[in-house]
Amino acid sequence: MKHPRLLLIDDNAAFRSMVARRLEKEGYAVEEAPDGPSGIQTFLAHPHDAVLLDLRMPVMDGTEVLTRLADHSRHTPIIVLSVADTASEVVEIVRLGAWDFVSKNERILDELLPVLEKQLEQAAYLRARQERLDREILESEQRYRGMFEATGAATVIVDEDSTVSMANRQFAELFGMPIPAIEGKVSWFDFVALRDRERLRTYHRNRRRHGMDAPDSYECTMLTSRGEERDILVRVGLLAAQSRSIISMIDITERTRSEKRLRETLDEMEAIQRNTLMGIALARGGVIQRINRRGAELFGYTPEDLVGTDGRKLFQSAKQYYSFRRKGFHQLTTTGEFKAEYSTTRPDGVFCTFSLYAKALDRTAPDKGTIWTIIDVTMRRYNETVANLLYRISNAVAATSDLDALYARIHAVLNEHIDAGNFFIALLDKTRRYLEFKYVADEKDDHSGRVFDIRDPDTGALSVEVIRTGKPLLLTKKPLAQPELEDGCTAIMSRGEYLRSKGMTEKAMTGSRSEIWLGVPLVVRGDVVGVMAVQSYDNPRQYTARDVNMLVSVSEQVGLAIERKEFEQDLLIAKEEAEAANQSKNEFLANMSHEIRTPLNGVLGMLQLAQRTRLTEEQTDYVDTALTAGRSLLSIINDILDFSKIEAGRLDVQVEPFSPATLVQEVLAAFRHEASEKGLALDSRIDRDLPPVLLGGKSRIKQILFNLVGNGVKFTDSGTVSVHLSALNVDAKAGRVRLLISVSDTGIGIPDAMVNRVFEPFTQVDGSFVRQHQGTGLGLGIVKRLVGILDGVLSLDSTLGRGTTVHVVMNLGVDSLPGQKAQSEIGPARGGLRILVVEDNRINRHLATRMLDKLGHVPATAADGREALDLLGRQEFDAVFMDVQMPGMDGVKATEIIRSAPPDSAINRRIPIIAMTAHAMVGDRESFLGSGMTDYISKPVELSNVEQVLARLFPSGESE
Repeated sequence: MKHPRLLLIDDNAAFRSMVARRLEKEGYAVEEAPDGPSGIQTFLAHPHDAVLLDLRMPVMDGTEVLTRLADHSRHTPIIVLSVADTASEVVEIVRLGAWDFVSKNERILDELLPVLEKQLEQAAYLRARQERLDREILESEQRYRGMFEATGAATVIVDEDSTVSMANRQFAELFGMPIPAIEGKVSWFDFVALRDRERLRTYHRNRRRHGMDAPDSYECTMLTSRGEERDILVRVGLLAAQSRSIISMIDITERTRSEKRLRETLDEMEAIQRNTLMGIALARGGVIQRINRRGAELFGYTPEDLVGTDGRKLFQSAKQYYSFRRKGFHQLTTTGEFKAEYSTTRPDGVFCTFSLYAKALDRTAPDKGTIWTIIDVTMRRYNETVANLLYRISNAVAATSDLDALYARIHAVLNEHIDAGNFFIALLDKTRRYLEFKYVADEKDDHSGRVFDIRDPDTGALSVEVIRTGKPLLLTKKPLAQPELEDGCTAIMSRGEYLRSKGMTEKAMTGSRSEIWLGVPLVVRGDVVGVMAVQSYDNPRQYTARDVNMLVSVSEQVGLAIERKEFEQDLLIAKEEAEAANQSKNEFLANMSHEIRTPLNGVLGMLQLAQRTRLTEEQTDYVDTALTAGRSLLSIINDILDFSKIEAGRLDVQVEPFSPATLVQEVLAAFRHEASEKGLALDSRIDRDLPPVLLGGKSRIKQILFNLVGNGVKFTDSGTVSVHLSALNVDAKAGRVRLLISVSDTGIGIPDAMVNRVFEPFTQVDGSFVRQHQGTGLGLGIVKRLVGILDGVLSLDSTLGRGTTVHVVMNLGVDSLPGQKAQSEIGPARGGLRILVVEDNRINRHLATRMLDKLGHVPATAADGREALDLLGRQEFDAVFMDVQMPGMDGVKATEIIRSAPPDSAINRRIPIIAMTAHAMVGDRESFLGSGMTDYISKPVELSNVEQVLARLFPSGESE
């Protein structure tokens, strides 16, 4: 711990020694001086914490020493030690710089110690305070210098004559001059615009003369060195005890421009507020402070009526008002805004709906101010309601099953928006003379099904009046709360006025008397088709103009909905009748097909058998001609059936592998005899890049080729009919090929006018009775539809008199399985099969046995299903050819019994059963296969088809 250093100046050595010992014992470090000069020298040489000074010393008087020491240290305590003097002497000593006085007596040491301790504490306090003041002064000077240079304001210090003695960087940059060219060379008034210069001189002079009593800031226009005008805020400060001023300048050009724009904006806002269609209001503390005229008018008041009120009068009840206020305050405090819609009745009785939006100026305290915007959405809500009604009434057609359900649905929809407890719909009949009540829901009268003659002048039904006039009618005891009506043609009168205008009495009126009755005509495309009405038996104010407008707005949609539902019901009846007629047609076609195919089967079958006998050349010609004619007849029957299937959307496509080369040869073989007779060449060409086996609807592709080649042969008298197959694209990885089929002839060609029509059914190039080429006109129509079913594309190129080429493009699969054979490449069946023929027709039974016999098999016959079961139970057979339609037990029933035979039965339930039937309508093949039959052949039976079926079931390569 540092010991306080004391300097003791006294000429008495014994006194100095006594005092020094005592002070050192108390912890002080004491240095002694015998006289004033040595004491002053010692004090200046080393700092001391306190000085003890005797006033009466030789060489230099103590008062002189006191004066010199006080001048050198303001914060070192000087305590005078002397004999008792007068009070005036003590005062003089203190004035000269002494901090305290202690008398030299026997108690001096006891008195000196507390005085010394006290003065040392005082000195320490004064030194600390001085140091703090010094630091503060230094910091203040630094801040002053920093502020002068770094402040955002342009600042100058000017002399009394207004010369700029110091300028900061901001001032130089603002006015575009270097600091050396400013300081001491220009007056700050040189930068003030001439129009403001004298005013600024006066302000500055008054500021210097009157100080704080004069304004210290002004606004003026100043000029930069480039001559640009800037709006400047000038603040003049006076430097203490100096004649100079400090002037700071802030560029407020943008602010003044913004203020100008703000004033213009405020003026615009005021104009908008006065002229806007939107209401605007300011509320503070729950009280309306301001509201524009439009806002007040929306509520049916003037601004003077509402300013200063709490807005309670704008609500229908106090409950509604307080509920609205609670919700609004909660939303404003939580989110800062509030949106709501509310409805009320204005003083003039008009019912309105308003959309309100409020924004709090301070969300923490909404009572400080809230801006409200008010929009009248009455019409918008009304339009939305009407639009919703129209939409729901339109959809009611699809949502209801019949007209009664539609009427009930319309009633329910309307009842959501208007009190339609008593409601009815009446419609005119097709003669437009009789009005029938189709739907009635009434608490007093039930007129459902009642009919009125609108031409009868004595008819007292109000609905009849609406029909006659074609205008809405409103009968009420009291006037409407809302007098405005959109249509402008609604007849509004009291019941008495109506009776007097018609010259009628109450007794002549139909139905119970109501307090208010409203009916509107149902209009469809300008024609009145009926009337829709509502009524109330107890409330004469039940309906307003809004209700009238709403019913008028939806009346046409109601009429259209009823018309659509009536049309749907008529259409449904027509559809059912058409379906019944179509069913009858299909049944007729099926029966005709069966009845024609059965005898034709015998004819064609016998001709095929005759072909395999030894015939003369003439006999062969006869047989071939008969077969050609029979197959032509069969082709016509097939075309009619296929067209019927296509139109019904029920034509089947069976995907199977086939050889395109073999398929073409089979088609051409069918026409070689006819082509030979006409001297035509039949030609075919298969491109090498076409895969040898394809996957697709073989039978349908064959049918397309058959029709196209047949058409070519029919319409070509000389030349060639050729078939060309090529691959447009082969995708081996995907196993797909894009096949192009082109069938060309050198025939008569097609006129340009007929090119777009030849593919329509029942259409021929020459449709007259004397045409040279006969036919049904279905061939190309079937081709077009078959190509569409196979997802193909068809095109035609024809020149009249030179020939026609038909192109067909379709996507097919490529059969890539090793060893896979096309259907037409399957080898012959093994011989010697024992086959049971079940057929009720003797000729067909005989034909079948002869065919099988010709193919090298052993046939047996049965006349019906029951006989077949008996034979199967007694003998072993390899296969069964089963007719379907037979007396007694038919083929389907017989097949079901065979398939359900028990394992220990003599009947082989797995024996192959081939349907051989004249049923060739759509779905027949699938039906028979679904019943358990193995395969299907339609009549007339081709011998080649029998060979193919047996080859599939009994390949010759199988071990016997």
